[in-house]
Amino acid sequence: MNDEEGNSVAVWPHINEGLDSIRTWTLSTFIKAVECHDQIFFIEHTLPTLKRLIRAIPPDTKIPMLLRHEGEVNDFVAIPSHIVAGVLACSLFGILPQQQAGPRGLNLLRLMDSRPEQSQVAKMLSILAYFDAWVGGDLPGPVVLYSRRARLPLPPHTQTRVRASAQESIFDLAGHAHVDFANKHLGGGVLGHGCVQEEIMFATHPELLLTMLLCQSMKADEAVVVSGYRRYAAHRGYSHDTLFAGPYRAVPPGCSLTIAGQTLTLLATSMIAIDAIYFSAHHRTFGVGSTKRDLTKATIGFLPTPYVASLPSARLHVAGEAMVVEAKVPFPTAVATGNWGCGAFNGNPYAKAGIQLAALMLAGVGTAVYTTFEDEDLAEQIDMTAEAIRRSTVDAEAMRTIVLKAADHGLEPEMLLSQIRSVVTHNFMDVR
Repeated sequence: MNDEEGNSVAVWPHINEGLDSIRTWTLSTFIKAVECHDQIFFIEHTLPTLKRLIRAIPPDTKIPMLLRHEGEVNDFVAIPSHIVAGVLACSLFGILPQQQAGPRGLNLLRLMDSRPEQSQVAKMLSILAYFDAWVGGDLPGPVVLYSRRARLPLPPHTQTRVRASAQESIFDLAGHAHVDFANKHLGGGVLGHGCVQEEIMFATHPELLLTMLLCQSMKADEAVVVSGYRRYAAHRGYSHDTLFAGPYRAVPPGCSLTIAGQTLTLLATSMIAIDAIYFSAHHRTFGVGSTKRDLTKATIGFLPTPYVASLPSARLHVAGEAMVVEAKVPFPTAVATGNWGCGAFNGNPYAKAGIQLAALMLAGVGTAVYTTFEDEDLAEQIDMTAEAIRRSTVDAEAMRTIVLKAADHGLEPEMLLSQIRSVVTHNFMDVR
């Protein structure tokens, strides 16, 4: 773990002290809140497994935070899955060091701070499904890889093939890096009453919760990427209507990734966390400043992880020994994204689509799927725009210029995709 200055410290003294002082109401409140779960199974099997996971954390374990510093940021922390599970078990019982479990830290007890709503129960049951997997031997991958990146050089540009889908969910697109429409404070309201895209993703993929400990907030020019995690729960509905739909059993294949000369094997999954700007009702959603910021953030997030890992600036810390899995598929570099910052953050979906099309090109992404959450018109507009770009000679830097000029000229955000089509069709760089 880390102290308040960010220095690595041993976790065992905190865990040992915490195990001797667990508040008696914690477990009873937890069981009462999840009446849908098999309480006997939890007491007889899950609870002993939680204790075993906590006790199995090596006494000298040190997990560095992904701290932000000036200039390029290209840091990776590989944590064996059993240590991730042990830390999450500590969080469930409220026995992490206080600075790790503060108002923006990792403390699963916050899910029980008030009377549980349907969506809170769904999140609790999803997290329980993760621990139940350890009971049944349905083990996760060897390591979970957490990384923070900012101000990195861009790769050579390549043609990006994008298709839009109004019906598919980002969660369902296997073999793609899934974009998390993140809160600046990672996890958003996952431990409270929030239950939209990021909160559902973190609850059904609990290994993502550790980002709330490692990197509690993001700056405007950076992204956080997690790889090697698994999905443990299915869900139905959205927001307050979210329901737990049972355990999720499919296991992704293995892949390999070389960072700073060291090769890791991990599950072929990847999550890209990028936070959007919140726009009030009277704030212009397509200005130059916000567009530059979004282009920078989306581009750094979309950079293929194998490329980022190959840069001289890449630094890797491995927090313990991990098993090895067979690498059967390439590391996922295709991107699955969608209406980033367009719900509670009030962004315009047409403007965000145009910005992300440019960012995908700048990042050198070869293939992407853009999900529009049942918006058929937006999906059609994106497909038409992607095809126009593909047929043109416009490159990534030209696309960036088109988008920024449109913002500078006060173009209505709903018109950005049609403006891009007009410009690339005529290869004419003046935005009228």
